[in-house]
Amino acid sequence: MTKKELREKILNMRLAQSDSEVLAKSLRIQRKVIDLKGLQPAKVVALYSEIRKEVATGEIFTEFSRQDKILLYPRVAKGEKQLIFARVKKRRDLEKGSWGIMEPRTGLEEFPLGQIDLMFIPGVAFDREGKRLGYGQGYYDRIAEGLRKDCIKIALVFDFQIVNEIPDSSRDIRVDKIITEQRVIEMDY
Repeated sequence: MTKKELREKILNMRLAQSDSEVLAKSLRIQRKVIDLKGLQPAKVVALYSEIRKEVATGEIFTEFSRQDKILLYPRVAKGEKQLIFARVKKRRDLEKGSWGIMEPRTGLEEFPLGQIDLMFIPGVAFDREGKRLGYGQGYYDRIAEGLRKDCIKIALVFDFQIVNEIPDSSRDIRVDKIITEQRVIEMDY
């Protein structure tokens, strides 16, 4: 199966879920994140704004805000295919931006990639080796080299988004953990 075919198949499965199913599974996944002990030292955390029935991150935002973590969200740089990460203190700091995704409004404090301790990375599918199939635009793949080696990269996905193998994924960013409503997969690479 090609990347394009796999992307279409998994996106259709994700979109076929009911809103209540997405909400219930998202809450279970977010609870697992909040309960993970190894994430407490992370001070600067990059989240994402969910689209097209991705796993929600609102509960993580609320809990990590209480823990005084610095929370960042990506914004597409105008006229470029690059992500800029800006600090978001309240959810109302987000506004509809590129691709209809909620992004930090212009003027918020920006952070270099090298300061991020923990990053939640969206994607369409992942395999058990942490390889990612994204949406095909390469935004997250291009930031990989700017992240510190010790930056923890986590994918939040529904269990059906775990596949046996991601085809031709040498250029795609890899994650260290995958958290689904059913399990936590840790990589050993």
